[in-house]
Amino acid sequence: MEINVKNFEETFDVVVRDIQQAEFLAIDAEFTGLTDKNLGLLDTVEERYEKLRTSTNYSLVQFGLAVFFREKEGGYSHRAYNFPVFGGFSRKFSVNTDSLILISESGFSLDDMVKNGIPFLNLDEEEKLRLKIEEWKKQQEAELLQKVTNKIGPSAILFEESEYMNAIFSKVERFLLSPDTRLEIENSSRYQRKLMFEHLRYRYPDLSFESIEGNGSRIFVIEKKPKEEQLKILHEKEKEKLKELEEKVGFSRIVREISKSKKLIMGHNMTLDIIHILHQFISSVPYIYTDFKDMLTETFPRFIDTKVIAAAQPVWDKIQDSSLPTLIETIKRGILPVPNLKDPKPGRGFILTDDKLHNAGFDAFITGVCFMSMMQYLAKIGGTVSLLESTGFVEFPLTEPYLNKLHMMRSIDVKYMNIGGEELQTERSNVFYATFPRHWKSIDLISLFKPLGNVEIQWIDDVSALIAVMDRSKKDSVISMVNKSSSADVISISTYSEYRKSTVKRSNRKRNLITSTPSSKRKVEDSNFDEKAMDTLSGSQVVMKCNLTAENKLPVASISNVFDTPSW
Repeated sequence: MEINVKNFEETFDVVVRDIQQAEFLAIDAEFTGLTDKNLGLLDTVEERYEKLRTSTNYSLVQFGLAVFFREKEGGYSHRAYNFPVFGGFSRKFSVNTDSLILISESGFSLDDMVKNGIPFLNLDEEEKLRLKIEEWKKQQEAELLQKVTNKIGPSAILFEESEYMNAIFSKVERFLLSPDTRLEIENSSRYQRKLMFEHLRYRYPDLSFESIEGNGSRIFVIEKKPKEEQLKILHEKEKEKLKELEEKVGFSRIVREISKSKKLIMGHNMTLDIIHILHQFISSVPYIYTDFKDMLTETFPRFIDTKVIAAAQPVWDKIQDSSLPTLIETIKRGILPVPNLKDPKPGRGFILTDDKLHNAGFDAFITGVCFMSMMQYLAKIGGTVSLLESTGFVEFPLTEPYLNKLHMMRSIDVKYMNIGGEELQTERSNVFYATFPRHWKSIDLISLFKPLGNVEIQWIDDVSALIAVMDRSKKDSVISMVNKSSSADVISISTYSEYRKSTVKRSNRKRNLITSTPSSKRKVEDSNFDEKAMDTLSGSQVVMKCNLTAENKLPVASISNVFDTPSW
């Protein structure tokens, strides 16, 4: 279902009810661009976050939400929503043409987004506007109740305006003597209205003054109203301003309802989604990675990146490609189980045969379907199908190893960002830091290291790089080989641990200077990159131990830690 600015308010309560009643949620987002930073095969989680954080220069312009319900008679149903979003508040709007072309394939239009996009404010922006309303209210009350006395008086009237203002004073005097309760003064300039407001309020404190929109120009309105009535009108205006503010908060209210629900959330390769969602709808994402972890945990305490499941054994052995389009195709072809999912009412969701990739609502739907399918596959090979049927997906114990981990794509040895705990410790004794002449290219480094076999290169700048020797048995001979080579005079090489010591010192200095604030896309998925070697859960299979309890006679699963330390 498409929800835009025209039907957002009328459908808001329905969406909130669906969020509250759902067993789990799935999300997806489309962007006007991705990060401008190159992702390195040897990035640490801190370095990767710093690069991805720069993606907030672009905008999230489409948010997809799929809500899944467990039916009493068995199986699941769903509803899916697609929200175009477009924020005002004098924002800068950056676009990458490649991303724009990609999301346009699903029918996305910049023109439609500007006209029909739902506005939004994050918490910081909302608070600024709320404070302005509060200051306005206090000022109006103080003036009305004469708690503020203007000892200096109004500003002087320029000679060229004196005739006009004298005529106004005469009009007001006649108005006071008349039975009329309202006087309208038309065809005044902005400066004249300013003079009227200052001088008339000073001369006639018991009158009410207001500038309103007229037929093509503003009208200055003077009314006879008791202070009690004026206060009542003031409070009504405050309510109107707060209602307007709520409308400006707009789509952020949906994100806050998702956060408030504490429901399990699915996303596929969702790191960019999460960064943009937090930044646009909650608060500016912090500079420091650990602060980001705290902010994410506070906002969405339970989430699963389905890319983490798909890129790891034993699912990876079955599919060999963890991209979202490939995953849904493997389900269609029966390679992975087809979930028992009822067809939705027309216009309220999707079916597997729909072809709407890059529509955020559809991608959220297939993300939820892929999660269900992979969990069913794990239950099947683990002999726990009956347990899954009794617990449902959210309480199924095999989801636990995947909770609160964000997939690290294009990484040799870091499988995921562990938002819910300590990060994986990587062993990089086969990685070296090298500096060399500016004119050197990758081919020069590959040629130099050829006697040691295959290498992976991560460029740092024009004169330095990290080099991973893939044959670990030869790591001890790297430095001596380089120092004995014909290039020894122009290349300098050191261990990765020495390199990290120097970068950590620089990072600490930088961190001390930063005051952090804790609390489209088509996600780039390199299907050809050998993720089997880098993204494995346990390296073998999921282990479960089931025991019967006297209380409920249901199996209680005890799961071993299925994440091993990386090896490559």
